[in-house]
Amino acid sequence: DESHNDLGVQSLAASIAPKSVTVTATDLSKSYGDADPELTATVEGLSGDDTISYTLARVEGEDVGTYGITVTGELEQGNYDVTYKNGILTVTQRALTLTAGSDTKVYDGYVLSNEEYTAEGLAEGDRILSVDHEGVQTDVGVSQNLVRNPKIVNASEADVTENYSVVCLTGTLEVTKKPITITAESAEKVYDGTALKSSGYASTGLADGDVFDGLTVTGSQILAGEGSNIPSNAKIVRPAPTEDDPDHVVEVNDNYA
Repeated sequence: DESHNDLGVQSLAASIAPKSVTVTATDLSKSYGDADPELTATVEGLSGDDTISYTLARVEGEDVGTYGITVTGELEQGNYDVTYKNGILTVTQRALTLTAGSDTKVYDGYVLSNEEYTAEGLAEGDRILSVDHEGVQTDVGVSQNLVRNPKIVNASEADVTENYSVVCLTGTLEVTKKPITITAESAEKVYDGTALKSSGYASTGLADGDVFDGLTVTGSQILAGEGSNIPSNAKIVRPAPTEDDPDHVVEVNDNYA
């Protein structure tokens, strides 16, 4: 008798689990008023040259703050289970520099001021609606000219000042000395044994509103001949009335050369 061996045949089932892939939106930043940077994401877990599909978008808004970046797509793509992680776009303040204007003049008794300024860094469509100015110089000297507290609006006239980091640079206001010439009067006579004197004088260069509050002219000639007639000790004042003293004046000699 032949012997027969029955062989048992077993069926095996192969199961391949999807591989996990993570798509993470990249955190980004920009200054207010700049164009958005390109939205990007990193993909971790793909094999070889495999690819998956996803879409990036961000929450709308242009003011300073944070806005979510969303990454979306199918949760199952081919051999992959996909997990999505959102990111953040941060909008930071835009740098703006205001520089106050500078000016100079020769003393003339009037206030020197300059409300001009330059602005560097405004976003397209924005404009400065108003600023505060501070700075005057009347007498000879140098002082600061200030510009600050700008109010900035966009094309829709909405206040966007808080979207800026503002640096204010000062200008200078300078008043220089005014040339003045004082000329004593000349006089003449035929010798008569008495002294010839003249206290008169003329001046050129006195600023509007300023007056002489004292001036000495020294000169005397008795004998035939010529002598000098010399002005000195000039005191120049400018009216500066107060409530208590309507006749109050201030000396302004230092404003003259």
